[in-house]
Amino acid sequence: MVERTTASLAAEIYSFFTLETDSLKAFYELHYQVRDARAREIVFSLPEGTPKEVTITGIAPTVVKGNHDDCRRGPPRWVVQLAERQRGMSA
Repeated sequence: MVERTTASLAAEIYSFFTLETDSLKAFYELHYQVRDARAREIVFSLPEGTPKEVTITGIAPTVVKGNHDDCRRGPPRWVVQLAERQRGMSA
């Protein structure tokens, strides 16, 4: 008998801060790993108060086709469309 394994998604978040004389600059990275499946779309949420100026890029060979925030229900969710189905580590 052949059974399909359940897909899972793991993520790590990295935070970088630069303290200036009159400001604080923050840079965040979200790295995700798709396991036991291939994904064409990733959906995640960010904390309320996150600025709208979010840049989403892929690390080779992952290419981001497009993204948008979906605020229709509850906290803001980001929907990221990938150019091709991906498996493994991406960001």
